[in-house]
Amino acid sequence: DSHIGFGDNDILLHRALKKIKDEYQVDAIIGTGDFTQDGKEEQVQQFKTIYKKYFSLDTTPLVMCYGNHDTYWTNSMSRSEFYDALGREVFLGDEEDEATARLGNRHRIINGYHFLCVEMSSYAVGGNVLNDTTRNWLVSNLDAITSENPNQYVFVLSHSPAKNTVLGSRDSDDSGNWGSSQMLRDIYSNYPQIISLSGHTHYINHDDAFISTEGGFLSVGVPSLSDFEYNDKVVDEIVKKEE
Repeated sequence: DSHIGFGDNDILLHRALKKIKDEYQVDAIIGTGDFTQDGKEEQVQQFKTIYKKYFSLDTTPLVMCYGNHDTYWTNSMSRSEFYDALGREVFLGDEEDEATARLGNRHRIINGYHFLCVEMSSYAVGGNVLNDTTRNWLVSNLDAITSENPNQYVFVLSHSPAKNTVLGSRDSDDSGNWGSSQMLRDIYSNYPQIISLSGHTHYINHDDAFISTEGGFLSVGVPSLSDFEYNDKVVDEIVKKEE
């Protein structure tokens, strides 16, 4: 959730990518959506320019799903327009064809591991769902991948987390109803190989609640670079421990 186009988030993205480049051996950069604030072409170009300052798309692929700020709002670009704005070079090396990428779904193999990017079709209270095309695509890929190698992890990226997993997706969280998907949980629960990576909630990753094995698969919440959210109940617990 870099939200380029909002405040000074371009500076925060510079800092994050520089730190990653300076301190880690990087095979790819993955993201879980809302990399723009309003889904505008100029914001996509700004994001891409910052990315290419630190990484080459030839050697360090950029694998990202879209979020509600990218493609869902009324004045945002469509998924197909995002494909054109990002440019074909971003998608070179994907397992899927251009038509699938223009729907917002991606499949990339990195160091032998499968990464699937899943496009949510709706964001509403209690209603973060996939359309039938994406659902069928996801299940078909998961069936094929896990049948071929049932003991290998499969990484699934979505902007919305699965319901009642990581912090920000649970009924007990301050924004749980808005930030989660029962449909994703129902699908993922059939595949214990899944490592689900999600954003959207903006909660800071300040405790173990950002990792969950609820539902029979592993979920990891990806922290935001923009306008952090705090769960009052969790913050109160942290303050008590410090006292």
